[in-house]
Amino acid sequence: MSQTTETAAELVDRAEINAGTVLVEYSRTEAALAELREKYSGATFDLTTTAGDKAARAARLDLKTLRTSLEAKRKELKAPAVEFGRKIDDEAKRITAEIVALEDPIDAQIKADEKRREDERLERERIAAERAAGFRAKIDAIRACVAKSQDLPSERISNGIAQVESIVTDEATWAEFAAEAEQAKTTTLAAMKNLRDLAKAREEEAARVEAQRLENERIAAEQRAAAEALAAQQKALAEQAAALAAQQKALNDAKAEADRKERERVEAEARKHAEEEAEALRAATAAVAAPAVEPAPVVAARAIHPAAAALRNEQPTLKLGEICDRLGFTVSAAFLAGLGFEAKMEKRSCLYLESSWPSICQAISSHVLACATEALAA
Repeated sequence: MSQTTETAAELVDRAEINAGTVLVEYSRTEAALAELREKYSGATFDLTTTAGDKAARAARLDLKTLRTSLEAKRKELKAPAVEFGRKIDDEAKRITAEIVALEDPIDAQIKADEKRREDERLERERIAAERAAGFRAKIDAIRACVAKSQDLPSERISNGIAQVESIVTDEATWAEFAAEAEQAKTTTLAAMKNLRDLAKAREEEAARVEAQRLENERIAAEQRAAAEALAAQQKALAEQAAALAAQQKALNDAKAEADRKERERVEAEARKHAEEEAEALRAATAAVAAPAVEPAPVVAARAIHPAAAALRNEQPTLKLGEICDRLGFTVSAAFLAGLGFEAKMEKRSCLYLESSWPSICQAISSHVLACATEALAA
């Protein structure tokens, strides 16, 4: 152990530069570390005893002493190097300042030219971008014709198609964008033609609907006019029927009055004639000689005037066909029976009283008037 300590004392820690080679040796410290490693590596201490505690603290002090002595030696060895490095740095800074004084103007010129080149590059790129944007805008304008054609009349879309078709898309005009411009033109024309066809179909359908509407209005107007004319006709017919009924009533009233007066005249003449015959009979009887016995009273039979007898003994002679001829239209026996006029059948002929003719006309007129009134009410 003492031999190791003696050997360690002969060793030294050093740092030097020899022929450009840096040599750093901590030989003495390494030897002391080896000695302590051998002594304390894996060592354990019974700190519960005074001796163990003392031994542990002594071991820590040995190691701490070696560590602090190494740090002191490091600073000692490095101090000349630090001073040397400072001097190197200071001299380098001085020379660097002189170099920079020469370098900066040249660097400024180079950087100015580099900036000029960069500015020129950026300007070329800006011009190229603006040029490309101009072509892109024109291509977008071609494509935008599709959106502008939405919901337009077919004629205006056709005008737009003609304008798009007139666009020149050669390389002389569009350069490297010619192919894209031609593609945009082709797709735009196809879409616009489709929109034009759809617009034509809508317009034709709208025209058809409008024509149908006008036709419906015309038919409705004709129907209204026909209804108004029919109403006017029905009103006129009703007025005519009313006038006819009034006229027929007047005729019937006049005929009834004339018949009444004729019957009264006939009856008066009959009574007068009967009275004259009775008076003549009495005169003739008085002139003839008679026995003293007073004769029995003579009852004179009432003579019947031929006209009255004709009215009371009238026979049906008016045929159904003659009634139709007088009316100007055909009626049936069943129809007249429904009005209250029964026919007398002789062979195959339907016969009516001649005196019933005015009443037949009046009944038919009343029936026609009733039908007209019912139609107007409907």
